[in-house]
Amino acid sequence: MNIINVHKRRGIIVSAGNLTYESEYESVLDFALANSIAIPSSAQNLINNDIIRNLKSIGIWSEMDLFYLFQQTLTDSEFAKINWVNPSAGFNCVQIGTPLTFVNSTGFLGNGSGYFTTNWKPFSDGIKATTGNVSVGARSTGYDNSSFFGCRDTSANNFFNAGPTTFLSSNTVAGIGGQLMDSNTLWVKDGTNQKTYHDGSIFLNQTVANNTLSNRDLFIFSRNLGSGGNKTYDNQSGKYFYVGSKLLGNFPNEIHQILNGTF
Repeated sequence: MNIINVHKRRGIIVSAGNLTYESEYESVLDFALANSIAIPSSAQNLINNDIIRNLKSIGIWSEMDLFYLFQQTLTDSEFAKINWVNPSAGFNCVQIGTPLTFVNSTGFLGNGSGYFTTNWKPFSDGIKATTGNVSVGARSTGYDNSSFFGCRDTSANNFFNAGPTTFLSSNTVAGIGGQLMDSNTLWVKDGTNQKTYHDGSIFLNQTVANNTLSNRDLFIFSRNLGSGGNKTYDNQSGKYFYVGSKLLGNFPNEIHQILNGTF
């Protein structure tokens, strides 16, 4: 659909030529309108649409189960909680505890007690992400000893980062395996092989256990061990988070460029 017509339908006046929105981004906007969530400005919509268009162009948009872009300029932070992959599937971020502070153009800021549940269980809800075939990507401003994401049933199927260490359905990990401050970090699990990329470049290549994915709700800005949040983020911001198949590991640099506007 023509962007000008789309915006007229939504009561927004823009002059964007004859560009068109991707149908996947149309679904995000339609979900927002149907749920009384204010949609972004025309400029932010174009940025968001370009992310989906470019991820489709390298063939990996269809390999994702979850995609949240927290780092936006918005009048309504509820829009940043939408799972762009399938807004109507029930896996949008839901606030638990003290509400996180939304900072325009930065994302959500952890407060030590608040976090999001996605209601997405890796084992039962994963379509593209499955045991031994999973990627997780994130960007946050630090890691100290807290968890930006995670869940587990037992220590055998840890699916979280804790400080600088990250597990993707295992109880073993070599090296530090975690995030660098304010970098695009991508973890890719292929059987017993786990690779970590920072800003598109390989950082670690490890051999780890390959156990069943957790079947607890995945948290963001904390981790779910079965009794509420644990190691909840404090005074650090999260910019984006996504989960998909191991095929994301074929394009770590392209993903980094797309999410940082340099593709």
